[in-house]
Amino acid sequence: MTPNSGPLELTSIGDEVLPKIKDAGWSDDQIEREYTVNARNITTPSGLTRSHKDGFIDIVLSAHPGTPTAAVEAKRRYRTAESAIQQAIRYAEQLDVPLAYGTNGGRIIERNLHRGTEREAAGYHSPAEAWGEYCAYHGLNDDGAASVGEPPSRARQTVSGAVVEPRYYQTVAINRVLAAIASGQQRVLLLMATGTGKTFTAMQIVHKLRERAKVTDPDKNYRVLYLADRDQLLTQPMRKDFIPPFGANTVARVKGGADTSREIYFASYQALTGDHTDDSGRVDELMTRFRQDFFNLVIVDECHRGSAKDGSSWRSVLDYFSSAVQLGLTATPLQGGTTSSIGCVREADDNSATYEYFGNPVYRYSLRQGIEDGYLAPYRVRRVVLTPDKDGWQPYEGQLDRFGKAIPDGLYGTRDFERVVSLLAPYASGRHPPIEDTPPGSDCASNRVLRRRRARRRHAQSTYRREPRSCS
Repeated sequence: MTPNSGPLELTSIGDEVLPKIKDAGWSDDQIEREYTVNARNITTPSGLTRSHKDGFIDIVLSAHPGTPTAAVEAKRRYRTAESAIQQAIRYAEQLDVPLAYGTNGGRIIERNLHRGTEREAAGYHSPAEAWGEYCAYHGLNDDGAASVGEPPSRARQTVSGAVVEPRYYQTVAINRVLAAIASGQQRVLLLMATGTGKTFTAMQIVHKLRERAKVTDPDKNYRVLYLADRDQLLTQPMRKDFIPPFGANTVARVKGGADTSREIYFASYQALTGDHTDDSGRVDELMTRFRQDFFNLVIVDECHRGSAKDGSSWRSVLDYFSSAVQLGLTATPLQGGTTSSIGCVREADDNSATYEYFGNPVYRYSLRQGIEDGYLAPYRVRRVVLTPDKDGWQPYEGQLDRFGKAIPDGLYGTRDFERVVSLLAPYASGRHPPIEDTPPGSDCASNRVLRRRRARRRHAQSTYRREPRSCS
């Protein structure tokens, strides 16, 4: 046999690696071959679709269903185990597991990320030993270990009937959140890029917490409030992610009344903080119709939008239900406010209050990671600078806004637009010349077109925002 020959990698796995894993006590349903960590097909910046070659881990061992515990990278017999261990370590870090194994079928090298040790091993850890290492690695107490070990929900399906399984990073996010809650953390922040499945991840978290609560407190319902500031952020996850696993009778949308017979509620801040009149004529905020300890978990979608800002009207909802664990979901990394050209702080760009309230994210899955893994499409940035952005905008002397108020003189820049002054579309784009620059009898299509342009010009007057120094 030549130095570079011998059984194929798949043959080595089937004939040598798997028998040793099973000898350690792992059953077939605890062993997953070709565990997916990248999208099988990825989109290139040019729009083409191609196959992702390194899209899976050779073997992943899960001591509990849906919870990876160890990563195994196998090579052909003529390769060394050392050539496999570095790749196994990278996979273990990616899966957030403590044990990495590199093997060529004959020799086995084990790297324990929790203890920081590397050794040549005679075999593999048993499921119980591997689970103990996993719990120690993540600092899980008994309750946390039980929550993490709950099987994920498999109720959501694609249109073809295939079960939607959590992706590797969603599994990591789910387990990080559960570990934080089990440790007693009341406010938890999860940072995941747009399009990576935050609501599906939230559903899996709710599923595991509810299943655990059936054991620890079987006489009580585990109640959840899902908060957002827009209707679309409520209806889509409710119908797509939550009703399939939990049922329509368990899920309710809060609108105009407080039905306390359900277990999972979807509500907007506006609905909860708006005035509501009951049958006796009493008027108060709708959220007060629920007991302050009614919910066990409050999920705050797009939490960077201002709900955590001290003194905001939406913050009152979080304060009212402060006894519940509060999970913030966001796709926006920490960023501070900026200052406009006339000294106005753009507080809309400052989401530091979110991080002050919830703390640092327990897990981050960035846009770059999503693109590299093939789950998000890459993009190209094309910078288009409109005339007001390029040169600034300055009102002429005595110019009034659309409300008849004088616009303070000054050169307004990009940072001031939509904060201090609003330029309506035709005016801002600079595409329509001032009507006084269009001489009578010019090559206009008709007088009707001319009247339209005049009306558009009049309507395009800027709107100056009062109190520019507090433009939050």
